[in-house]
Amino acid sequence: MWIPPGEYILDRLEGETAVLEGEDKLWDIPRQDLPPETAPGHVLIWDGQTWRIDQAETQARKQRMAEKMRRLFGKEQ
Repeated sequence: MWIPPGEYILDRLEGETAVLEGEDKLWDIPRQDLPPETAPGHVLIWDGQTWRIDQAETQARKQRMAEKMRRLFGKEQ
């Protein structure tokens, strides 16, 4: 399966399959194709040949989500 280069978010792991969200759809790829330390919520960059974790964007995304949760529920999560 061809996946366009770009930014993806690891939605979940299902056994040996990684489910990525990006390009307004979900993509299933073999878990072994990702860096071993990849976990759900990580932002991944695909250059057409290799995957890498975007640590800065992953951290920024986690902070944005924590702020949304704080505003929604009125407390720190």
